[in-house]
Amino acid sequence: MKSTFKLILFAATFILMLGVVLYGRTPKAYAQVCESTACDWQPCNYSYDCTDPLTPQYPQTCTNVQNCCVIPQEGGGSCTCCDDSGACYLNGCPVTGPSDPPADTPIPTPTVPPSYCAPWYYCHTSDGDTDPSPYTCRATTGFYNADSIRCDSVPPNAPNSCATNLGLYVPNTTGTCYIQESTCQTNCVAPPTGTVRARTMVVPQTATSCTDVTGSTNYIPGTLALAPPGTVQSAPGDGSYAAWNNVQIHGGGEGYFLSSSVSSNYVLKLACWNRDTPAGSGTGTAASMSVNGSNLTWDIGYVSGTPWTQASGGDVYASGTLRSFVPSGTTPRVFSTDGSGGYPGVVTYGTSYDLDSGTGQGGTYISSTNWLVNDTLPAVDYYEYFWHRYGSPATSTTDPAFDNLLAVTKPPSSTTPYYVVGDLTTSGNWSVGSGESIVIIVDGNLTINGRVNITGSGFIAFIVNGNVTVDTTVGATSASTTPVVEGIYITSPIGAFVSGRL
Repeated sequence: MKSTFKLILFAATFILMLGVVLYGRTPKAYAQVCESTACDWQPCNYSYDCTDPLTPQYPQTCTNVQNCCVIPQEGGGSCTCCDDSGACYLNGCPVTGPSDPPADTPIPTPTVPPSYCAPWYYCHTSDGDTDPSPYTCRATTGFYNADSIRCDSVPPNAPNSCATNLGLYVPNTTGTCYIQESTCQTNCVAPPTGTVRARTMVVPQTATSCTDVTGSTNYIPGTLALAPPGTVQSAPGDGSYAAWNNVQIHGGGEGYFLSSSVSSNYVLKLACWNRDTPAGSGTGTAASMSVNGSNLTWDIGYVSGTPWTQASGGDVYASGTLRSFVPSGTTPRVFSTDGSGGYPGVVTYGTSYDLDSGTGQGGTYISSTNWLVNDTLPAVDYYEYFWHRYGSPATSTTDPAFDNLLAVTKPPSSTTPYYVVGDLTTSGNWSVGSGESIVIIVDGNLTINGRVNITGSGFIAFIVNGNVTVDTTVGATSASTTPVVEGIYITSPIGAFVSGRL
């Protein structure tokens, strides 16, 4: 009897212990429905739908969490996850949690989902030179969940991604989205900067090197554009530079492109650049900087544009073709200007005329009256005619001014003509004063390599058995009213008067 009672007691004890063990082997998961700080634990699955029924367009889910609670809010539900100590986290932040669930319920530490309804961060560069806080991290105005779905109360068509939202801040952002503000601050660092300068000047037609360009002091006003940053500066034409300060250098090194514009009277000849750090130089309108504090300098050399001829006060006759392209910007834009009497001369051509570099002939560019005649006079060899009139000289002059025919300085005034055999090139500027008279007969070609001007009653004439060429270094802008080449120039029928070439 006694032993039977022990057996029954042992069996009851074993069954009770077995029941406890079996109960411990049955894990339970709970969810809490949070209407206040108190938690009502309820079983839930590993994936719990936290979407607010009133806003199904904002789905939210607690994933791989054994203990969660739904907190309704405007614009969508929100998940609160609790750990096994009873501490709850709303969007990753601690909140007042519920009391612990029943002690016999195993509650593993849940996996906290990504934050919901948090702003993105972006690197704000600058709103301009006066921006008080360039290169600081700022938060987007919209809030986004981990799937880039906008979840605050906004119109339905509002941007729903960081990249789209950053369009509101372009171009003053690096274009990168950051989840953490600290990460943004680490990467939001101002790039190195440098200084770029440029100016424009007139250089000789013969310029071929940067030494020729930088050696010029004939500065002219210019408008210059630098890209990046895509801004325009002006060089005043007094030797000072147009300057771009604090030009940003991205990517460990950046290329820059310079474009320049000056008066239409000039044509670009050679652009030269020089950089101090690292030292470098070259030609062209493209250069680069890579080091903070670098200085990049451009000198842009121009030459006078396509040569052209303009007469004033007298008649002009061409037995064949008359061609002189009158450039735009010339005031007045005419081939023959009015003389001191208030009228222009008559322009006569033999076969054709062309005063317009475009598609037309320039019929309105002749003069203020557009007096134009198409006529051909009998061919006359004026060289032969005047050579005979002056006694048919046969011996070249022995005046020292003509010792070097390639560099002839102005000879003294003479009552008889000077006669030379061979090509002749003038040297320097000639000024024929009042009372002086100079006649030079050239049995060859003549090149005018400097100004020839007359004052008062001075007189000078060249009678040439060949071509008369005005060198391209001789000339002035169309705005100038000062004569450059004065006198009488006569060629033979085989000769031509050429006002320069590029």
